[in-house]
Amino acid sequence: MTGVDGREDRRPVRMRIAENVRIRRLLHNWSQEDLAQEAGLDRSFVGDIERAERNISIKTLEKLAIAFDVEPVDLAVEMDATTLGERIIATVRENVSLGVPTRVK
Repeated sequence: MTGVDGREDRRPVRMRIAENVRIRRLLHNWSQEDLAQEAGLDRSFVGDIERAERNISIKTLEKLAIAFDVEPVDLAVEMDATTLGERIIATVRENVSLGVPTRVK
C-alpha cells in the first residue's frame, strides 16, 4: 500500500492509528484518561487502541480526530519523521513558554 506521501507502507492501518493516537496524545501532554474524556471514550478503550488491540469504528476515529483537531485520515496515515520532529519541537517550546512540565524518557 502506498502512503499519502508516495512511500510504501505495509503496516496495518490499525497499527498506524495506534501509533498516531499515542504520539498525538503525548504531544498534547494528555494522559489516556484525559484523551478518553476529550473524545468521550472509556480510558481502557483508549489503551486498547494505542496497543492496536482493538479495531475501531469510523465513529470512534471521528471522535479521536475531533479531540485532536485533525481530520480522521490524519490518524490513519504514516507520520513523516520530519513533520513529527517539528511538531515535537513546537510542542516542547509551547509547553516551556506556558510553564508546563515536560517529561522526557
